Amino acid sequence: MQKRLLIHFFLFLILAILPVSLFAETLKVGYFDIKPHISLSEEGKPVGAGVDYFLALAREMQVDIQWVGPLPFKRLFEELRKGKVDASFLFQKNTQREKVFFYPDKPFYLTRSVLALLKKHPLKEIKTVDDLLGIKIGLIMGAQPSVFIKSNIDKLDIEYIAGETGVSTNYRKLKMGRIDAVHTHTKIAVLTEAKKLGMQDDINILQLPEMPTELYFVISKKSTIGGKVLRKYNSAASELNIDYINCLKKYIDIQ
Repeated sequence: MQKRLLIHFFLFLILAILPVSLFAETLKVGYFDIKPHISLSEEGKPVGAGVDYFLALAREMQVDIQWVGPLPFKRLFEELRKGKVDASFLFQKNTQREKVFFYPDKPFYLTRSVLALLKKHPLKEIKTVDDLLGIKIGLIMGAQPSVFIKSNIDKLDIEYIAGETGVSTNYRKLKMGRIDAVHTHTKIAVLTEAKKLGMQDDINILQLPEMPTELYFVISKKSTIGGKVLRKYNSAASELNIDYINCLKKYIDIQ
């Protein structure tokens, strides 16, 4: 009896010290740097509302997350297309992307697309595309523009920026007057970046005249575990029903 208890005790110790990854599938989640959703901490670890949200879902899904990045958006899309990373988030849905990604039943975040301008700029409201004529707009290369921007892209003056620090670079160019506006899908991202650069009192945020933008967690169709992950994700998201806004509140004051 004593011998059997000893064996069980040692088995328990072995299981306790083994890494969790031996008991769960590992999901490679690629990302681009966009505070407060996800960015690298001073210790070199991904932090942010998106990290908190998806780690909670991963526990329910019984999968481990291996964060891959930060990557420039264009490269991230290619890595997903080839199946070198399994998933990512903050993606809109469109016909082209539906050929590449599995989309869950529901978006995890609804937001309103905006333009960020300096307060000294005369534009104070956007009603039609005519309001944006002659305005140079910064956009991350490879990123999906909002419906309004995309439908009027031929009429607009777009300046594309690439690289891992493309978001910060756009705001620095705005501050120096090299562009007139920065396009993004979330007001929160503007507030975070502006605060980081000490521009929070200089920025005016204007909503675009369109419906809210749905942002999704996406899974590569080339991923060897893609179909299984999609089913687990839908189940976990429905079961936990986490409000992503509450995750964001940890990192930024939301009015």
